[in-house]
Amino acid sequence: MLEAMACGLPVAAYPVTGPIDIVKNHVTGCLNQDLQQAALCALELDVSHCLEQTSEYTWEKVSNMFLSYLTPITVK
Repeated sequence: MLEAMACGLPVAAYPVTGPIDIVKNHVTGCLNQDLQQAALCALELDVSHCLEQTSEYTWEKVSNMFLSYLTPITVK
């Protein structure tokens, strides 16, 4: 999804985990149980929003996000 959006292509997807976490519905893509409706909706979106959003996902930011989720394990 991020690669498509980085190329200026809005995403059409089902509203499930993954797309819900990345796609801003009706802004950078369209989420719908009817994938045809999602695709038709995505065709109407401004591609500049996709490019803007993907700039938030640099390797540095994504790595820091990942590191923030890690928890130390203590062995007894």
